Amino acid sequence: MTVSNPIKGLELGPVKHGSEKISGWFYHKAVKVGDVVFDRITGPNGMHINDYKKLFEYGDDLIFK
Repeated sequence: MTVSNPIKGLELGPVKHGSEKISGWFYHKAVKVGDVVFDRITGPNGMHINDYKKLFEYGDDLIFK
């Protein structure tokens, strides 16, 4: 799965990672199995896609495909 901004060339915005926020990403790759997403942020247990989207400050506006 790729997380991207529908407006090409714009960053994703801040992403929560524990108590920190990551920025500067123009896209992000993750693995989605059913409704569970796996990446470095979620760890080996994964996270439900709805909770995962909440990690992205502008998650409602981004493309998760």
